Amino acid sequence: MLAKHHIICDGMSMGTFLNELNALYRGEKLPGLNHQFKDYSEWMSARDLKEQKGYWVSQFSDDIPVFDMPLGYIRPKEKSYEGGTTERILNEELVQQIRTLASKEGVTEYMIFLSAAMIMLGKYSRQEDIVIGSPISGRTHKDTEGMLGMFVNTLAMRGKPERTKHYGMFLREIKEICLKAYENQESPIAQLGEPVKVPRDMSRNPLFDVMLVLQNNEAVKLDLEGVDAEMLDEENKAATFDLTFEIEEYEGKYVIMLEYCTALYKKKTADYMLVHFEEVLKQLTANENILIGDIEMVSLEERETILKEFNATYVEYPIEKTIVDVFEKQVRKTPNNIAVVFEEMTMTYAELNAKANSLANILHNMGIKRDDFVALLTERSLEMIIGIMGVLKAGGAYVPVDTNYPEERTRYIIEDCKPKVILYYHPVRQGSEEIRYMIKNVSNALEADIQIIDLYDMRSDEGTSENLIMTRNANDLAYCIYTSGTTGRPKGVMIENSGVCNLGLFYINEHKIGKNDCILMFASYVFDASVTEIMSALMSGAQLHVASSELRTDMSELENYIKKKKISIVLLPPALLTQLNIEGPRLIITAGSESGNKIIERCKNIPVYSNDYGPTEGTVGTTFWRFNQGDVLPEKVPIGKPIANKNVYIIEGETLCGI
Repeated sequence: MLAKHHIICDGMSMGTFLNELNALYRGEKLPGLNHQFKDYSEWMSARDLKEQKGYWVSQFSDDIPVFDMPLGYIRPKEKSYEGGTTERILNEELVQQIRTLASKEGVTEYMIFLSAAMIMLGKYSRQEDIVIGSPISGRTHKDTEGMLGMFVNTLAMRGKPERTKHYGMFLREIKEICLKAYENQESPIAQLGEPVKVPRDMSRNPLFDVMLVLQNNEAVKLDLEGVDAEMLDEENKAATFDLTFEIEEYEGKYVIMLEYCTALYKKKTADYMLVHFEEVLKQLTANENILIGDIEMVSLEERETILKEFNATYVEYPIEKTIVDVFEKQVRKTPNNIAVVFEEMTMTYAELNAKANSLANILHNMGIKRDDFVALLTERSLEMIIGIMGVLKAGGAYVPVDTNYPEERTRYIIEDCKPKVILYYHPVRQGSEEIRYMIKNVSNALEADIQIIDLYDMRSDEGTSENLIMTRNANDLAYCIYTSGTTGRPKGVMIENSGVCNLGLFYINEHKIGKNDCILMFASYVFDASVTEIMSALMSGAQLHVASSELRTDMSELENYIKKKKISIVLLPPALLTQLNIEGPRLIITAGSESGNKIIERCKNIPVYSNDYGPTEGTVGTTFWRFNQGDVLPEKVPIGKPIANKNVYIIEGETLCGI
């Protein structure tokens, strides 16, 4: 058995060693050596490599990019060397295309592989400044060709695969980068020293995290006279870098082996990387003028999986119905069940329906028709829910406005949506007068003739309590909610009935919501989370508990209320949940910001936790991730998969991302 360490032996040395072993086995005499490695070492130590070192310093004189790949696991604080390998074979047709392109552009095949790897990694990381390490033989002197020893140096290749570049231009840049690197290959990378400010990070290699190796050493076999000998491969369980692409030609094909750090990547991820690497090679060899931003990595098979399997979310809901249709059906089923609770006051489904009908008829007589806006400036109350349902029953779309908004913001919203009617409510007469006074100021300032209804004074006999007979359509607007406007002016997001019905029915079906549930309305009605709370209750026969303003700010009282009123379903922002110790609900949903394991820890005694996500424009919720009590806790809480009848696509620029 012969064992050697890489520190004294490189790939070319192994070829020389095997040739000499074959010769010795056959009884041949080896020629004498003029020089040995120690002579090379002495020669190198006497050379002046300042100019070469200066070149490398110039390449990294600015900020060195920190590679930001999406990982399967959280990066450990100290670098892990645990590894695995996977491989993929490029067919002869693609190999020929690579060679044709290399000949046409006057580049080497290595340069094409390097450019393709940078493009692929740039798309994965969303970065346009990529550094990849590559080994080079280092045998610049003719006398070193037959020596045994470690001559290899590592070159740090830095390219900029910017989206707006044509591939041909980028390939020519890579050619220039490679040729310059070859000219300066003798300067050891480890001796860049102080001039280069390499970020100190115990979890990474300095300068680069990815290697690309093209094995082009002469293949040498053991040829022992009278003996059959074969290479025995062993499974590599170490990884020097995060990723190492090793490419080798075999029988007219290219075998690409990917060595990956198992503390960062799953094998499935590594397999997909090689699929995407091959797809990039196919596209750039088919059209060298393609824009880098237009190169797609997704294979046809993977595209089918994403478009058809992952997004097979169709569920046959009656989405041709409106919110009013579903609500009125529920009223007929459970007229005497409690629909809404606020403080000590309650309303049954029949009472809510009658009061909403009364308001709807008044609005109808004022000229409100389908898609007309009606603004609401109401305090949290039963009247707030009556106002919302009354507007919907009249065929209009409600626009919620916080009574605590500055007058300027209220004016902007009113001016922007131009409501025909404004509904307002405050349980205290003085407060109601203040709201009315502000509305008058806004109306006068805008010179708008807006009709105003005070829900405090509205009597149920002002309009008939019978259901308003009118044609409603699922495409009619349901509401217009204005975003926070943290950047620029807030925009009003208009949502149709069909989206709200789909959302409500999804929650009802997914979480088995029914007449025995009590749902807390914690969110302000100016945030779309309130739509989930209101509609999943009133469309299912559950009780909607409207939390008072005081309850929303007193965490101790909120905990007591949830327990005392037997609240079964709660939707809260993750940050707020960290301040609560909730007992009793069967379902807790968080939405609005990123969740985490600490959030789930808070819910460990809750049967089901759901992390929901979605932009306001997508009708509140687009994805959900369900965690049942006893499930294995993931390292990172995902946003989940699409809800019923929604499709989710992850894109980079304007191209579809791979799995």
